[in-house]
Amino acid sequence: MDETGWTRKELIDRIADAKARTGATWKDYYAFKFWQIDEEEQATYFTQKLSNKLSELYDVNDFHRDILLNKELSCYEFSEFFKRGWCINKTVSMEEFKQIFKDDKKVVYKPLDGNGGIGIKVFDVSGDAIEDAYNDIIKLQRGVVEAFVIQHPEMSRITPSSVNTLRVVCLSTDTTSEVAYAALRIGSGKSFVDNFTDGGMVAGVDLTTGTVVTNGFTVDGISNAAHPETGTVFKGFQIPFFKEALEMVEQAGRKVVGYIGWDIAITENGPVLIEANIMPGNRILQMPYVEDRIGMRHVMDRFFK
Repeated sequence: MDETGWTRKELIDRIADAKARTGATWKDYYAFKFWQIDEEEQATYFTQKLSNKLSELYDVNDFHRDILLNKELSCYEFSEFFKRGWCINKTVSMEEFKQIFKDDKKVVYKPLDGNGGIGIKVFDVSGDAIEDAYNDIIKLQRGVVEAFVIQHPEMSRITPSSVNTLRVVCLSTDTTSEVAYAALRIGSGKSFVDNFTDGGMVAGVDLTTGTVVTNGFTVDGISNAAHPETGTVFKGFQIPFFKEALEMVEQAGRKVVGYIGWDIAITENGPVLIEANIMPGNRILQMPYVEDRIGMRHVMDRFFK
C-alpha cells in the first residue's frame, strides 16, 4: 500500500483477482512482487495453485504418499541412497547405537512428524559422550537418528555453519522419472539447517552445468550476491558431483511415483540423500528469478501434459 498508493480494499481486490487468474496465494503475490508487473507477466509465474495441480496429477499412489510423508518409511525405502548410519530411536539398543555410530562424532535426530527443520537436534557421540546422547535421544518422541553429514569443502566454502543442500525436483510415473529443476538451499546465521523458511536462502542452478546462475534470495525476496557471512559469491559457483546427484535422484525417483523434492548433500565422496519431500512447493523454483522478472511456469508446463 505504501509503495503503490492503493487503498486496503484495492489491494485485497487485486490479490483476489491475481489468485483467480494465476492461482497465486497472497504469499506468492508478496514474494513475487505482483504489484510491479501486469497481468500478462503474472501469468508466466509458477504459483502455488500450479504446484498443487502437479501434486494432484502425480501423487496418485497412496502407499507411495505414505512413504514420502513418513520419515521412518522413507529411511527404509531409500536407505541405499543415505550412505550413512541411521536408526529409529525407539527401537535401537545401546549396543546397537554404539555400533551404528562408532565412527561418527555427531548425530542428528529428526522427529517423524517434523518439517521445515522443526524439532531437529544435534548430539555429540564422540568418545564417552555417546552413552549420554543415547539416553537423551531415546527419551524423545519417535524419530530418525542419522550420522551427521560432513559436506564437501567446496560446499562449506559457502557457509560451514550448515549443510547446504541441493533441492532437486523430480516428477515420476510408473514408467518415467524426470528431473524438472534444481536449486541450492543455503544456510545462514548459526542455524545448522538450510531451510528456506527458517532464515536460509535459495539460488537457481543450471541443470546442464551444475553452476549457480542467480543470487541467493531469502523468503522475503532479499537478494544477496554473496553469502553475508563468508563472502562467497553465488553466481558461477560450481556444485561438486552435480551429475552424480542428478543420477541419484533419477534412480530414487524410479522407486516411487509422485511430485517430489529430493534434498541432496554433497560430501567428499559424492552425493547423499538427506530426505524426500512430497509437494515441494513453488517458491524454491520461482523466487531466485523474481529480481530479473523471469516467470518460471514454462519450466513445469510440460509436466501438466
